[in-house]
Amino acid sequence: MENIATEELVEAVHGKRKFCGSFKFSQIWQRVSPSGSPSKLLVVGSKRRVPERGAFVNNTDQAKLLKPSILTPVVGMLGKGREMAINNLDHESERGPVPGLDFPQSWKRIFSCPLTQLAGKSLDITPYATPGRYRMVSLHNLRQFGNFEIFEFDELPQPDVPYIPAYTAISYVWRGINADNDLPSSQRANSKGDFTVKGEENASPISITVITDIAWGALRKSASSGCGPDRFLWLDQFCIMQTSKEDKAWQISRMYSIYRHSRCIILPGGLTRLASLEDATHWMSRAWTLQEVLAPPFILSQDVDTCVLFMNDAQTHKVIEGVDKNEWGDTPYLTDGIIACAPLMPLLGTLLPFRQSLFGFRGEQLDTLNGAMNKTMDASKVLIWRSAFSRTSSRPADMIFSIMQCFGITLRPQDFENDDRVGATIALVQAILNKPGGRAYWIPALYFLPPAPELSVFPRFPQTRVDGAAAIRLPDGSTKDVIDLLTDNNIVKLDNTSHIGRPFEWDGSQTMDDQGYYSFVAKQVYTLKTVLVDPKSLNDCHVLRAGDGSTWALNENPANLNIGTANDSIEYLPDADDIEGDVLAVFIGDRGVNYVYMLVKKHGPRKYHRFTYLIENQSLSQWGALRSNVRVNIGPFPASEHLST
Repeated sequence: MENIATEELVEAVHGKRKFCGSFKFSQIWQRVSPSGSPSKLLVVGSKRRVPERGAFVNNTDQAKLLKPSILTPVVGMLGKGREMAINNLDHESERGPVPGLDFPQSWKRIFSCPLTQLAGKSLDITPYATPGRYRMVSLHNLRQFGNFEIFEFDELPQPDVPYIPAYTAISYVWRGINADNDLPSSQRANSKGDFTVKGEENASPISITVITDIAWGALRKSASSGCGPDRFLWLDQFCIMQTSKEDKAWQISRMYSIYRHSRCIILPGGLTRLASLEDATHWMSRAWTLQEVLAPPFILSQDVDTCVLFMNDAQTHKVIEGVDKNEWGDTPYLTDGIIACAPLMPLLGTLLPFRQSLFGFRGEQLDTLNGAMNKTMDASKVLIWRSAFSRTSSRPADMIFSIMQCFGITLRPQDFENDDRVGATIALVQAILNKPGGRAYWIPALYFLPPAPELSVFPRFPQTRVDGAAAIRLPDGSTKDVIDLLTDNNIVKLDNTSHIGRPFEWDGSQTMDDQGYYSFVAKQVYTLKTVLVDPKSLNDCHVLRAGDGSTWALNENPANLNIGTANDSIEYLPDADDIEGDVLAVFIGDRGVNYVYMLVKKHGPRKYHRFTYLIENQSLSQWGALRSNVRVNIGPFPASEHLST
């Protein structure tokens, strides 16, 4: 008999005793005694020898599939190419590792039913799951037998081959594209029904057909890599206890690691129906999808593991056929005729007209994302901040939790309320600045956006929403999409570390306190005075026009200011903790002939808040006195201005 590579969950019955287990690349065989009665089962891994013909018979027909009901949890071990004799084991008493085996990964099956039985129901794994555990769905059982089975693990499943993912994780939007029944893709998605998940009823319904499509894409994609099919599927709605704050916090703190070790599949249109290439989605506007695309390894290589699942309708087929086959690199474009799976980077890299609507990006969002993905450069951190602020989420604090691990930081989500975005931001910044090499890269990334009154060193935060583009409220009360502000052609983009000025180099002096005051030693500071008359009448000074429309002039000889020039040597001054200037221009960086400054206003002893920015085509040192190495503390607006914004 041929030893077929498979993964099969079976229930072998011996009287009242039974054994349940999951084995990768295994075949189940049954030894036949001289009398013809079965004596024991033998599981043979694919890398082991196949039993001799005549000594064993295939036991697959006698092994029963799991009953369509919630099952008593069963503990077992994941085998890796081993040979294991199974005698009469009682699953009720087996709660630990199988004796005599040194497998590092224990598992417990917590939920099982035919996938179709979920139609019209609300899935709730809370009664069967244990908070603080990894959970995944068996891909093989889903695809081969239509069984929806969730397993719990103490650790993430490990690959048989180093650096090759052992499971597939899904990136998608919770509020998906419309399910208009007149659309063929909607009719197909609705054919088997849909279901919801308890605790997240506001999310779009989950199509059973789409789940089977995911199983097809995951198995085909992993098999095409030549390393065998993935065993498991991770999808947050299924694998997180949505009714448990404890489990959500535990999972969020490990989300980056989950995607980091996965083979990621993107469903830009969500789980209600698969998107076609002509559908418009908001995938690139959602907060969590940034981490999901940044975390998986080798994203810029030809052997990319991140791919996109979509409908292969007539228009899509026509478009794909027109793509130069060299665009796909070594990663194939896969299709079963109805749905298709293609690698992400070639899709983003082509000039096809569909990509803008399919992924929902506008303006420079794609270039920003591509730069953020290049994790070998420090400049990626600048672009991560810029990309993050063009996205939004339904919970304010998620805006921080969704990017924290991109900077190597793990906060405790349970320490913050869902709407405490400011507190979470302060905690993230404190952790970043406490790390060797930690820098305030959000300032050069976002200096041109209006400041947040409660944390002025940051821009105003995007409004929270369950779908749609990220937008912020402007000081005049109007709202504007962030991406429109990010793509302003008059803005100088400091998107490379070579463009960023010395104030943001790590020197151990940057801190942020619990009130949100960012303290650092600025290398170039100029004091400004307000221009109250028509600037055209001022012939004896250089007028500065700030980003908010205000006009300023350099204060040439401010009181108590140590005067220097651009050619003077920079020295640390013992009395440089504070200066008398009410408005300061703090150098951020330069690009070409453009010099960029942030303007801060004094509202208390050694306390300032950022209110706008300044771009000049020459250094301010040409017209005014330079103050070097001044400690500046930039924090929230004063209460009087905060209340009026």
